Amino acid sequence: MMATIPIKLTKVEVSKIDYLVKMGKYENRNQAIRSFIEVSLLQESINLEDHNPEIEKIRNELYQLWDSQPEFNLTTRNNKSLVDFVSMDRLRN
Repeated sequence: MMATIPIKLTKVEVSKIDYLVKMGKYENRNQAIRSFIEVSLLQESINLEDHNPEIEKIRNELYQLWDSQPEFNLTTRNNKSLVDFVSMDRLRN
């Protein structure tokens, strides 16, 4: 399942994306932007060990995402995979 998120980009950013599409690196703008986001998210450190109540909902959504799409993979700051973290968390509950 995909969600639609409207974003605003500068003309320069759109021109760069269009250039990459015209060069054949990406099929279209959507594919390019998704690729940029995926790379950026892989570089982000997500602390799933935080017990902030506001974060619990998001953490549960990540668990559900992992259950429905095993290829979805994140690692925590201490380099545990999401699979390891979910397993540990479920053992605690």
